[in-house]
Amino acid sequence: MDEHKNPCTLDSIQSWKRYNIQLPPLIDELQAAMPISLRQATPQDGQIIHQLIGQLAQRLNDVEKFESSPDDFMAGLSAAPPAFAAIIAEEDGDPVGICLFFPSFSSWRGTPGIYVQDLFVAEQARGSGLGRQLLGYVATLGRERGAGYIRLAVEADNEGAQGFYEKMGMRWAETDRIFVIDGDAFQSLSTS
Repeated sequence: MDEHKNPCTLDSIQSWKRYNIQLPPLIDELQAAMPISLRQATPQDGQIIHQLIGQLAQRLNDVEKFESSPDDFMAGLSAAPPAFAAIIAEEDGDPVGICLFFPSFSSWRGTPGIYVQDLFVAEQARGSGLGRQLLGYVATLGRERGAGYIRLAVEADNEGAQGFYEKMGMRWAETDRIFVIDGDAFQSLSTS
């Protein structure tokens, strides 16, 4: 086993219970039937991250918007401090899921949090509880670092993901709208 792998074993899942993270009730059977390990990504995982995010873009029919490269992910994880973190899920050494996230801070709450940029589970692992495991793992990491919340955005037409998040207890931030500035408008703003 590689030294950078941090497998999510039954022992570690049992230890999650002390953090009151609710996992699927059949987690023991799922782990036995589908031996998946979770580990924190390293800069050497740039290609794997790119591959998984590319699969997400395909699933959302947004391939034309997918412009990043493996080098972008390598650079982001190599930066000091890293631009993001990611948890990679593997089944028998093959990547089957990812949660890419970074620190956040709520000036209204006065507490740190986590912003989940991307959560993806490959088709062969869907329905196994892996999405919940990935978010639970990230919540545990965040809680250990003082985080008190997770925020994320969902594509407006991705009703499957919206239902998944609602079943986990997440709710819409009814008073928020996400604004974006990029491209030429961003360049213009950054030089004003």
